[in-house]
Amino acid sequence: MVIRPAPKRFRPQAGQTRGMRLGGKCGVVGASLLVMVSACGQASAASDGGVTSRVPQPSAVASGCPAEGVRITRTSYDGAMGLRLAGFEMANCGTEPYEVRGYPDVRLYDADGEPVTVEAGGGSLGIAVLPDFDAPPTTVLLQPGEIASTALLWRNLVTDSTVDATLAESLDMAPLAGRSSQHLTAHIDLGNTTKLGVKPWVEEARSNRSAPDESTSNKA
Repeated sequence: MVIRPAPKRFRPQAGQTRGMRLGGKCGVVGASLLVMVSACGQASAASDGGVTSRVPQPSAVASGCPAEGVRITRTSYDGAMGLRLAGFEMANCGTEPYEVRGYPDVRLYDADGEPVTVEAGGGSLGIAVLPDFDAPPTTVLLQPGEIASTALLWRNLVTDSTVDATLAESLDMAPLAGRSSQHLTAHIDLGNTTKLGVKPWVEEARSNRSAPDESTSNKA
């Protein structure tokens, strides 16, 4: 009878690594280099107490947020007795504070996407007596998640039946002139007046916030 010596146990020296097998779809890892590939998913903790690493997930706050860091939506519409009032909100959906002082920059478009010429300016422009519109602008500093509000004011008044009434079906609104605008659907029937009053931005108290009724898309 031949007695064979027992196999020697492998003892790794400095700089050496013996091959090991991982379960699941990852297969056999090479002897000298351990490569974690995306097919393996999140790394599993090693049996010897190794650290588990996790793939970072995108921030839910920044998901879908325009590059400007704020999202503008239309929140209300009041058209009693020919006087029109449309409310808008600007939410800081980014990760940094956002500052404005003054009035949003507004441009109107007809159903064909052509620009509509109107006299748009800060305040009520004599359309109606509304103190909130004629109040002086203040500095608004929005922290992430906070909201500011503004509004547009006009009157649907036809004074000359021989002149086509001014009608806009959408608009671009930028937080301030020179900043990136966002495109919104908005029915603005100016009649022959062609005047559009704009309310300055004011910070909105949390209890007064409204749910948006219009979707937006970026338009630089």
